[in-house]
Amino acid sequence: MSDVKTKTWHMKILILFGHPAFQSSHVNKYLVKGLDQFPGVTFRDLYEHYPEMDIDIDEEQRLLK
Repeated sequence: MSDVKTKTWHMKILILFGHPAFQSSHVNKYLVKGLDQFPGVTFRDLYEHYPEMDIDIDEEQRLLK
């Protein structure tokens, strides 16, 4: 029998979300509702952070890491 060590790790999820009219999208509001209750889940609305879509690539890569 092999000696297997159990490693505890926590999954992290980064959701990069982009919808130009999120406020009027009932389906997307339903999909993201309550995500803040899940530890390890980061929801990132790209239109909120970058309304002109001038995305800070370094910042997004930092979040990914």
